[in-house]
Amino acid sequence: MAHAPVPGELVAGRYRLERALGSGGFGTTYAAVDERTRRQVAVKVLDLRHLGEWKSVELFEREATVLRRLRHPRIPAYVDFVPIEADRAGVLVQELAPGRSLEAILEEAGRLDEAQVIALADQVLEVLEYLGGLDPPVVHRDIKPANIVVDGRGQASLVDFGAVKDAAARTSTIGSTVAGTFGFMAPEVLQGSGEPRSDLYALGMTMINLLTGIAPSELPSRRLRPVYHDRVAVGSALLGFIDRLIEPVPDDRFEGSRAARIALADARDAGALADPGADLGVLVAARERAHRRAQEEQEALARRTRQAAEARLARRPPRVAVQRGEGRIRVTIAPPLLVDQLRDQVIWGMVFAFFNPGAFIVITVAMYLILGLEMSAGVAIPLTITLWIVLLGLLNVGYAQLRRRPWYVDLSDDGLVAVHRGDPRKGALLGRAHDLSVRLSTPDPARLGSASFQGSVEIEYLTARDLKHLGEALRSRVRVT
Repeated sequence: MAHAPVPGELVAGRYRLERALGSGGFGTTYAAVDERTRRQVAVKVLDLRHLGEWKSVELFEREATVLRRLRHPRIPAYVDFVPIEADRAGVLVQELAPGRSLEAILEEAGRLDEAQVIALADQVLEVLEYLGGLDPPVVHRDIKPANIVVDGRGQASLVDFGAVKDAAARTSTIGSTVAGTFGFMAPEVLQGSGEPRSDLYALGMTMINLLTGIAPSELPSRRLRPVYHDRVAVGSALLGFIDRLIEPVPDDRFEGSRAARIALADARDAGALADPGADLGVLVAARERAHRRAQEEQEALARRTRQAAEARLARRPPRVAVQRGEGRIRVTIAPPLLVDQLRDQVIWGMVFAFFNPGAFIVITVAMYLILGLEMSAGVAIPLTITLWIVLLGLLNVGYAQLRRRPWYVDLSDDGLVAVHRGDPRKGALLGRAHDLSVRLSTPDPARLGSASFQGSVEIEYLTARDLKHLGEALRSRVRVT
């Protein structure tokens, strides 16, 4: 192809161009018809003037690579890619997003109202949440009205991934090439980098453009932020939301698109509840959404708490080990952690301190007699109390350490079961395996459980992993419930 394509031309031997949809820095996108399937498609052709520029070629190929792995209803699906050759321009084909770009809609309408902008922003955030959740995450880097297509039902699609950045870009020869549109780009993108929160900044600028009808680059600015509050008539909650999106420092923006969507929903409901003329149905729906989000936050908090508990218990060293020897199976259960043993002693330790005032009185009198010549009672008595608490703590730790002994469970081939505590040579015969039952309680990853042998032996502070191993070791010989 020695010339720039024109409508009516067949490219890649398959796609009949119909009309130009738009031009970017490196290529032109056309609406076309796939001659094989008769489907409407969007065909992006790399501008022939840039074929000698390696950076533009690499950006074009990166766009195709990224689009090939994206699957989202608001991103037109990848269809085909024809690589660049010496005598042929590259062609990238996607499904054609139905509708018109927000740029065209804005030119006709002048500006959009608050409800429209919130609805569109939520849909874009839905896409950004998906892109940010990929491994590795994908950064669009060119969010703007021209790249958001809206159909007649108000459904938005995100198009033109020509400035996209993903993990491949970190090893790219492009280096610090700036990709995007001035006025919508976050400060870090201007420096050639970018992260998922950079797209949040561009979305904030897009919302300002839609609400004011003025390009962000044409608005006055103060401290790297556009001055726009006096040009819009929207609720303070939405203004605060947009201001958070366009913070110059990425860490000052929302943590991610999910958090931004929640905040946007809160801003929408706050605006509805503050509107004295709002419809009753709108108010009820806003309150229901707020209640639902509060429940979701509580559930998320409970889920995080549970996951933290599971992770904490998973870090504990395993206590159950199985040895299979000649004629028997020995299950060794290591002593509990010292903190568990101390927790077990707290109650009787307090009782011991309460019911032994005599020792405390003797020590107090002795300390007073020894130090009384130098100290007043106001000093000697508190000092004695402190020493008494330290002494009780040391006694508890020492006694807990003495009690931390392993358990041994022996299952012989002749059907006998014995349990030992501390010394494997001194075991207590529990009986024959077929008469014995073992109950494993609370096999929950977030809680500690225990094993009870016929109600006579209780082994505590076992994790779910320990209980699983213990059950597997005993099940072949003993009834485990």
